[in-house]
Amino acid sequence: MRPDGYTDLQGRGVISTIDGNEKASYTYMAIGHADANGIFRHNGALFFHTNSTGNLVSINRLVVIYSSHRDKAQTNFMNVGWEWSR
Repeated sequence: MRPDGYTDLQGRGVISTIDGNEKASYTYMAIGHADANGIFRHNGALFFHTNSTGNLVSINRLVVIYSSHRDKAQTNFMNVGWEWSR
């Protein structure tokens, strides 16, 4: 956590089709902070990549700008994302 109360977030993950035959990876970067009520809010970007030629091909090179809110107990989440058009 930075001195101003904000946190820089970054990470990566993998998604797959239900049958597991196709996979895509993503990385994300975000900045966030907890408000006076303990709600953690962060805004960031997700970057998707895949070699898929099937169901996941549409998310190759997809960029999603998002906003996320999580309650203090970390049991309720709300995520909203927007596709960045090229």
